[in-house]
Amino acid sequence: MSVAGALLVLLLGTVPAPAQNASFALRDGDRVAFIGNTFFEREQAHSYLETLLATRWPDRNVTFRNLAWSGDTVFGHARAGFETHEQGFERLLKVARQAKPTVLFISYGMSESFEGEKGLTPFRQGLDKLLDKLGELKPRETVLVSPVRHEDLGRPFPDPARHNKDLRRYIDVIKDAAAKRGYRFVDLYELMGDGDKSRRLTDNGIHLTPYGYWRAALAVEKGLGLPQRDLKWNPDGKVSPEPAEKFRRLAIAKNVQFFNQWRPQNETYIFGFRRNEQGQNAREMPMFDKPIAELEAQMAKVRAGFTATGR
Repeated sequence: MSVAGALLVLLLGTVPAPAQNASFALRDGDRVAFIGNTFFEREQAHSYLETLLATRWPDRNVTFRNLAWSGDTVFGHARAGFETHEQGFERLLKVARQAKPTVLFISYGMSESFEGEKGLTPFRQGLDKLLDKLGELKPRETVLVSPVRHEDLGRPFPDPARHNKDLRRYIDVIKDAAAKRGYRFVDLYELMGDGDKSRRLTDNGIHLTPYGYWRAALAVEKGLGLPQRDLKWNPDGKVSPEPAEKFRRLAIAKNVQFFNQWRPQNETYIFGFRRNEQGQNAREMPMFDKPIAELEAQMAKVRAGFTATGR
């Protein structure tokens, strides 16, 4: 091999291999964490994505933890509470470390996009800092998921055209970050597109309806290169005897228990600046481990009835 050829190989070896070139799969023992803003936080109340991913590999024991926070940014603004956003950022990293994820799904950019042109550079810097820190956890898979398009619901709702132009630019920053690091990228802006007059994807142009979350889960699967399965689901969320719906409802119950464990309603008194009043109740948080484990055992039994191609 020539010196030039050897140098080329050396240089190429320093560039992250595009994750999109390899097929996505969850492995036995994986711990999946969802980190982000309102999009991922509200997913736990529907759990369509968790259900689709968990039942695709029914013989593999995979746990899912939702660590998202409504209104959050790459800077940790919403997690700050009565503290500084730097402390909010550290809280984000702390809970991520505790989850010990092997697979990360990360979704930010919606809140930040309202800053328009002036917010692009800070967002790029903040995203890079966040990905650097989460990269220290050494997950074997990281998936960056874009915000959805701002849906046009007609007047009196605002015309989203201008915001969507800004949103697209922020999504391009996310896409570039994924390419630079060799991470997977799922472009929900393009994959979901606009809703139609008969079925809204959102209730206010931005926050997804239950139907929107069903559509988003299917879009994430598509973005990961996974073939769609027929799970005979009713996207209206009505009670169904189908195993996918049974699994989903168990997942929702499990997610409620986990949410109450790491984000109790009175957390200011338990973990925050007023913990001198009720901080002793922090000892109750490990008590959630048992119901979470029991629900996950039930989920495993339902999951065992699936095949890799669905039911």
